[in-house]
Amino acid sequence: MPVVSQNIWSSGRKFMGNLVPGLLSFPFAATGLLLWRPEDPFRPLPLGLLVAFPVFGWVSLALFGLWGNSSMRSELGQRFGRERGQATGPMFFVGLSNPGYRSLIDPHEDIALLIFGKDELEIYGEKERFFVPRESDLVFRLKANTHSWIGLGGWVQIESPKRSFFVESRQNDILFLNRLQRKRLLAALEQWRTTGAISG
Repeated sequence: MPVVSQNIWSSGRKFMGNLVPGLLSFPFAATGLLLWRPEDPFRPLPLGLLVAFPVFGWVSLALFGLWGNSSMRSELGQRFGRERGQATGPMFFVGLSNPGYRSLIDPHEDIALLIFGKDELEIYGEKERFFVPRESDLVFRLKANTHSWIGLGGWVQIESPKRSFFVESRQNDILFLNRLQRKRLLAALEQWRTTGAISG
């Protein structure tokens, strides 16, 4: 069995999710600036490279912004399996944050398994672990985060009488595809609140 690291959601892993897209897109900007000349500001090659920089940066972030995601999902799943055995219901791998958390590196304060039990949600994070009972006054809503600013994701807020927190799907290793999971996760939460189960 692979060795599970002591600190799964490490600063290094958060940093790599920004470093790898930056390294892939930076040469466009650097080369464009190097070739650009004020006496010929509309020369096609440097201008094209400068225009390509933000486009390629977005694509790189969409594809590689969750660097190491599959390993973290596997490591957290192994930890859960050793401690708890088989999960009691369907689960999503998510990024987790509490209200007031701010970070320039990554909006996710923790990573967690969001497990749909019949009568409660279980949040099994690397750091935070708690349960949310299935109650009629639970509120689920979409909220923006830093990924939303560039069209690559956003929160689902889960608000109960006792606490409020935010989750974002990390089911897929490609950031943009997790954006497409956002409404699916919201629909699953709404269905679970009503029926105690989710389909699919």
